[in-house]
Amino acid sequence: RHLTTSIISCCIAHETSVYFGSYGAIHHVDLSLETVGEDVNLKHWVRAFVKPPRQNIIYAACGADILVYATNPFKVLKKVHTEFGSIRSFSLSNNLLITGTQNQNIHIYDVDGFRHQGELVGHVAAIHTLLSAPSGRFVLSGGADQAIKIWDLSNGLEVQALTRHEDSVNFLAWHAKYLISCGADALVKVYKFRRLETPK
Repeated sequence: RHLTTSIISCCIAHETSVYFGSYGAIHHVDLSLETVGEDVNLKHWVRAFVKPPRQNIIYAACGADILVYATNPFKVLKKVHTEFGSIRSFSLSNNLLITGTQNQNIHIYDVDGFRHQGELVGHVAAIHTLLSAPSGRFVLSGGADQAIKIWDLSNGLEVQALTRHEDSVNFLAWHAKYLISCGADALVKVYKFRRLETPK
């Protein structure tokens, strides 16, 4: 089904619903692609979604704004404007919402009051993907600088950098004890971990 001119983000929120982001709009559809709800009055690209487990909300990134939506019924609950540029990626770790920006840095907010808790500095280009470790202690980032970086959220320090791609790193995912990365170089890389906390 043709929903919009360009879909650049997607979030499967639960077993029966999918959320798509495009320019100026979020579309909520069921698995038969029938529209359940939408917000078509936004002013920027919607580039990222993240859903907290066991909660009926999703977070969406629209320009420099964090939008919080109820999933059933679909409606906006809160809009938070950030001061650090366009948000390109999201991750959740315990009670922290982590954002990757066009302006190269990663910013951390608490999910209760959206107070800024700090930033992670080290990339030299836009942050396209974020992934939290299962323990919640570490977050991984991938960007247009071709690097994957591993950060310790307990102290804000970079633990390790992986430079295996020849173009932008666009997606990171866990599979058991493996980290999978996908890049604009049309390559998929698999990294084995000794433990989920310690990359090899």
